[in-house]
Amino acid sequence: MKLYGNSYKIFTKPDNDIVATAIDRFPDRLLGWVAVNPMIHVSVEEVEIYLNKPGFIGVKAHPFMHEYSIKALDPVAAMCETKGIPMIIHLSSEPDSYKYLPENYPELKLIYAHAGLPFGKNYGTTLRINQMYLLIPQVIILIHLL
Repeated sequence: MKLYGNSYKIFTKPDNDIVATAIDRFPDRLLGWVAVNPMIHVSVEEVEIYLNKPGFIGVKAHPFMHEYSIKALDPVAAMCETKGIPMIIHLSSEPDSYKYLPENYPELKLIYAHAGLPFGKNYGTTLRINQMYLLIPQVIILIHLL
């Protein structure tokens, strides 16, 4: 991946074992998020396995870094919505990607990491979430944990 003129190696398959090991070592101090890359089938299969382990509290996705459309998260978002599991996401660079999950999964507990920046710095829009309208002219953080 190139960012600001520098090249960085991106690990496409998340290694949730590292997180599980840290949680096992310090169970009274750490909680973890299951990282997922929906472009790797086994990664999606692992989500529920890790969520059943003590200390894992939600799912983390990074469409921008792993270079996939936010729509590829449909199966994971549907599972999270059904089970009431929160999802934290670093947005993709697709136009209006911040709208996709709340519009298609209105009961999803959703956190936009870093307030969705840099892709959401000019939101200035209205989202309908759980029969509520939120005006977001300058987003600091968008959280939907009802």
